Amino acid sequence: MAENIGGTDLLGSGGHVWHWLEKPLVEKRLTSVGATGEGRIVLASGGMAFRIVGAHGEPPLFRVSDAVLATAKTAMNAIEAAIQSLRDSGVPQTWEDDVGRTGSYLVITSFVPGPRQYGYSGSTWQIWETYELAGVELAGRP
Repeated sequence: MAENIGGTDLLGSGGHVWHWLEKPLVEKRLTSVGATGEGRIVLASGGMAFRIVGAHGEPPLFRVSDAVLATAKTAMNAIEAAIQSLRDSGVPQTWEDDVGRTGSYLVITSFVPGPRQYGYSGSTWQIWETYELAGVELAGRP
């Protein structure tokens, strides 16, 4: 299967990259007076946070086009609504990222759609929209 969240390709209309953040570790470090160095015990390993970014660090982008502007707007609204629904539900989703890694416990924690830009090319309306999307893979691995 190709890149998806919950079995649906919600991000495929535009440019983006999945950016996985550092894995948080809960640890205890032990030292003794007069000793050199220290010991370390990892007590827990948390979930792995991610955010979607543009290919070169810029904001990611949705792109929709159609001969009818109202249809293009409806398609963009549907993408937004589907992502907002996943965020609001808080239910872990299966996923596959842009490089083929997979998992089963992804939760979207933040989705902020940005401003839309409209254009007309030939006989086709085009809409571009930046957005911010972040979440966490609860199993702790990308």
